[in-house]
Amino acid sequence: MRASHAHLVDEDDGPLPDGEVGELQIRSGAVTAGYLNDPEATATALTNDGWLRTGDLAYLLDGQLVICGRLKDVIIIGGSYAGMAAALQRAVDHRDEDTAAVVAVAAVFIARRRSGSSGDGSVDRSSM
Repeated sequence: MRASHAHLVDEDDGPLPDGEVGELQIRSGAVTAGYLNDPEATATALTNDGWLRTGDLAYLLDGQLVICGRLKDVIIIGGSYAGMAAALQRAVDHRDEDTAAVVAVAAVFIARRRSGSSGDGSVDRSSM
């Protein structure tokens, strides 16, 4: 697998210290270079230097990446937008008995601080 890198940024794409919540951005040879014939969508999804804006909120705790939320209440599944409130309502509307649950899992990976990191929130992804 190609090397993957992740870092956490504030709303201005600036680096964050450990413990501060920010947006998780990733960069890798496996990440898209952009949307075909859609520069506006590409500019929204990627920074000028190629970091993908995931929309995930996270922070570093003792060198471990902790994902703690989303910037928006929408995720993209198979190219379609899925709102979590609508998904929950569908589950409740079609429940059997008195119980309904919706569980979403986007990705799980282990992240370690990069050797020689200056505390800028950069981490390297390790294989599982």
